[in-house]
Amino acid sequence: MKSSKAYIALLVAVLLLSLLPLLMSSEKHKYLYDVLFTLNILILLSVSWNILGGFAGQVSFGHAGFVGMGAYAVALLHHHLQLSPWVAMPFSGITAVIGAMLIGSIALNLRGPFFALSTLALAEVTKLIVEGWRGFTMGTQGIVIAQTELLGIKTTGGLYFIITLWAAGFALLISLLIKNSRYNYYFLAVGENEDAAIAVGINARKYKLYALLVSAFLAGLAGGLIVAHTGFVDPESGFDMVRTVEPIFITIVGGMGTVFGPLIGAILLVPAGEYLRTEFTKAHLLFYGVLLVVFARFMPRGIMGFFRRIGK
Repeated sequence: MKSSKAYIALLVAVLLLSLLPLLMSSEKHKYLYDVLFTLNILILLSVSWNILGGFAGQVSFGHAGFVGMGAYAVALLHHHLQLSPWVAMPFSGITAVIGAMLIGSIALNLRGPFFALSTLALAEVTKLIVEGWRGFTMGTQGIVIAQTELLGIKTTGGLYFIITLWAAGFALLISLLIKNSRYNYYFLAVGENEDAAIAVGINARKYKLYALLVSAFLAGLAGGLIVAHTGFVDPESGFDMVRTVEPIFITIVGGMGTVFGPLIGAILLVPAGEYLRTEFTKAHLLFYGVLLVVFARFMPRGIMGFFRRIGK
């Protein structure tokens, strides 16, 4: 019963928020829609990281690699084949999944900090490949993506808000489905004690790979949406490590391993981070770092864990 209410609440919230552009025009509230776009993207990224790091207990530092793969999938299809970014968008997630399979064949043999460091290294290797393959990726020169209409509708800030809102809602729906399925128990078992999980017959590698693939697909989709919005990608922006750091902070603050923890964390941190970003360059990262220390000391299970403890 509780799960069905969560599905209904999620659908109703997405539908109601989708009406916002009818009430507030994109021309008059351009900055607001830029912030809302960032908020939706970080919800999407945080949920995707949480599936791997929170549900399955496999902490990854290579999320920026999947974002970059998705971004370059859209950019390269647009540059070489003149495909609209919206037509190429599904390939952002698919490309990240293919990349995750390759990375998983190496990283999933490792555990704990070795897994985390290997994902970071592999993401950096992917970035170096993109930088060096100038004939195909344009290297450090980058690729410009033309702003095109979606089904005859001009791509305004309001439209980007709606698209990313539904993408974030889709990610939360997947998170809910996993949480209410038997896969959640397998993920928990592998994350808590992989040796014990293997001993009772759970194929730990298979379930770690499942979590990695779902996480990578959503991260790649975020990369595609980012490049369609900004209209430009190069190795520095496409594989920006901030795309790894921010989702981790947001998820820890909201509550790792919970469905709505990333959502709560993003709603609290993104507006404050955007304000600090406009006032002081990179100050939002300092803010995230201080907040992370505070939560690690006083609220290790995040905001969701705090309210659960109070509820008991």
